[in-house]
Amino acid sequence: MPTEKESHNFASHWRFPYFFSDNDNSAPDGGTKQGINFRGIWHWDKDLLIYYGDRNNPDSGAFVNCWCSRWSVENYSITIETWLKKDDLQKIRDSITPGACKEMWSIMGLPKFYDTTFQSKNTIKLVPNLYKKKVIGEEPENATIGSNLPYMRREVTCYPVNITTSPVESDKLWQFLKIEFKTSGVSEL
Repeated sequence: MPTEKESHNFASHWRFPYFFSDNDNSAPDGGTKQGINFRGIWHWDKDLLIYYGDRNNPDSGAFVNCWCSRWSVENYSITIETWLKKDDLQKIRDSITPGACKEMWSIMGLPKFYDTTFQSKNTIKLVPNLYKKKVIGEEPENATIGSNLPYMRREVTCYPVNITTSPVESDKLWQFLKIEFKTSGVSEL
């Protein structure tokens, strides 16, 4: 067991608080006294996250945070509707190849679909976002509002079959988006 003096020679991650090193010499081991950095924790204020790039890494920034105005499921198809700013819509359009989806043949059992680009260039992950927004001036039991979407739908990986866009009449910055998907063979509805 090292003495207290010897323990200062260990790397800072062996004791708490955790110090991050940079050029500031005011903290032990040249750390900044910053403590743990929570940059990876994001706050999204809408109820649907559409991942179009690195779907397994929330910190990649390859997602769009939007309101879900429709999420309907029929057999093994999903249809979502939302409205996005033009640059977010363009990010999604550049990342998918609508229609690049086929069904795997099975004699009995559930149908399974796959991305025919074989490079995930037509794969989207839909993630219902559980968020709460505080309402100023309300009683504590009514002080937060949120969406019910996370309680009604679960995260799903799917393949776009058809995409429809149109401008929102009242504002030139926003675009209406409707995407029809087939579910992945690994997803449950």
